Order: sequence, then C-alpha cells, then structure tokens
Amino acid sequence: MQILRTIFKKEIVAEFLLPRQAQGKRRKTGRNKVIIIASGMPGVPRQRSLLEEFAKKGYWVFYPRYRGSWESRGAFLEKSPEKDVRDVIDSLPRGFKDLWSGKTYRVRPDELYIFAGSFGGPAGILLSKDPRIAKVIAVSP
Repeated sequence: MQILRTIFKKEIVAEFLLPRQAQGKRRKTGRNKVIIIASGMPGVPRQRSLLEEFAKKGYWVFYPRYRGSWESRGAFLEKSPEKDVRDVIDSLPRGFKDLWSGKTYRVRPDELYIFAGSFGGPAGILLSKDPRIAKVIAVSP
C-alpha cells in the first residue's frame, strides 16, 4: 500500500490511507469510517503498519503531525494539539489533496474514531465531547 500525504489548514502535514475497498475506485463504497491517530510526543513518523492495518479493515486512516513538528508548519504548541486534530476533522468533508498526485479527496465520516496515545491523549479526551466522534481510545494519556 502506498501511504499518501496531505496538508490540512496550510500547516498540518498528515499521512493517510484510503480504505482498502475504495483504493482504485471512484464511487462511494459503503459507510465512511474514519480513524485519526493522535500520537505521542512529536518525533519521527512510525505508524505505517497501524495505518495499513486499519485501511485493510475498511477505514480511512489519518496520521497528522502537530503544528510545528516533523515537517508541519507553524510553531509547536502555539495552538492546542486538540485544535490540530479538530482542524483535520473539519477539513475532511471540505476536501484535501494528495501531495504526490494532486488528486482531491473528500470524506464525510459516518463513523469517526480517535486513537490517542501519550502526548496525544489529552487532545483525544478533550475531543470526546465533539458529537461527530463516536469513540476515543486513549492509551497512556
């Protein structure tokens, strides 16, 4: 699987994968299930196997990098990590482009999940009040 990349809000670099059944197709295939991975302290991206596993199970998967960290623009912690993840969520139905191909994607999530770990845990917990989010899984917040 080829991991794609985009930029949300002109600052937040994110890797993403389409659900396996949608790869190579133009029409909508079933419900749009989305997972956003709010990872631990910013460092080298290392979630490839997790993205691939969720995509195989039929999820759109996004792994954003917080503003001001690892290739993202802006100043780190100038805005809350919760705001960074919320900006990604808000951008999904508006559309985003794959940086390599220029292809535009739009996702209107029917189910939205946040996987938040360590540093990303508080952001996930704060986002749990957002009615668009079905569940938040916080690991070592």
